[in-house]
Amino acid sequence: MTPGELNGAFLFVYGLSRYLRALNFPLGSTTAPADVADLISEHDIDVLVAAPAYGTELITSTPAEKLGSLHTYMYLGEAIGRARGNAILEAAPALDVRSLSYSTNETGPIGYQCRHVDDNTHHVHEDGVVVEVVDEESGERVAPGTTGEVIVTTLADAGMILFRYRIGDRGYFGTEACACGSAAKLLTLQGRTTQSLNVDVWVISSDQLMSGLAGLGITDPADCQLQVLWDVSTYRLRLLLSQRVADGITPERVVDAVREKYQLLKVMTNRRCTSFTVERVDPREFATNARGKVPVLYETGAEL
Repeated sequence: MTPGELNGAFLFVYGLSRYLRALNFPLGSTTAPADVADLISEHDIDVLVAAPAYGTELITSTPAEKLGSLHTYMYLGEAIGRARGNAILEAAPALDVRSLSYSTNETGPIGYQCRHVDDNTHHVHEDGVVVEVVDEESGERVAPGTTGEVIVTTLADAGMILFRYRIGDRGYFGTEACACGSAAKLLTLQGRTTQSLNVDVWVISSDQLMSGLAGLGITDPADCQLQVLWDVSTYRLRLLLSQRVADGITPERVVDAVREKYQLLKVMTNRRCTSFTVERVDPREFATNARGKVPVLYETGAEL
């Protein structure tokens, strides 16, 4: 069970396993995949819960016979994506790969999967949350079947109520009933909004990046773009800067500038990041998204 460090996802899974009276092995994501593979083999563990990048690395780098007892891999934190899903299918074709839950640390569980939906679709926990899909600019609800920003209102009777909380995802409500017979709405995710990215188990935002870069004299979002380029379970980082930005900005200076931005720092320094470069280019070389806009944060290779 390796959802991440001792954060909300980890405690959520631990609490769920206790409720189910299941024997669990709560290991953090800093545990080497080879050590987890040894535990699976030694104790005949049958279910793995892990973030997509970690789970993919473990399954694809371990001899199949060592994972013979494993029949289910449940991921959480982000969608597993086509590239990772295909890599797991090739390494372990009999493994049942499913989403454990669509949730965030702030809201708790938002949705669940039945056997009739794919990687990106979840039924909404309508007894616990109100989910809306809205236009990213106006905040007005969009019609079913139309993609927009996902916002969540919790219906908790304890703790702090969250009203129309922006969780950074894009998606749409399905227009047809699910084959399972449930009347709960079907929400299909379409990636992250342009203001945030989910990188491995860390959520970063354009505000975090710009706040850190301000210490280096970079204050205009049009002068920079952070690219996250995935290769299945590892990624490269490219920070593109316009030619209006002063010379002398290095990866080391950037890392030092964001040292107080915990999640952004983790994205730049964790072991899945194989390289980090800073490049001065013409802004016309910045990548655009599907809507033709130039986002501050750009990701490729981890498509839904």
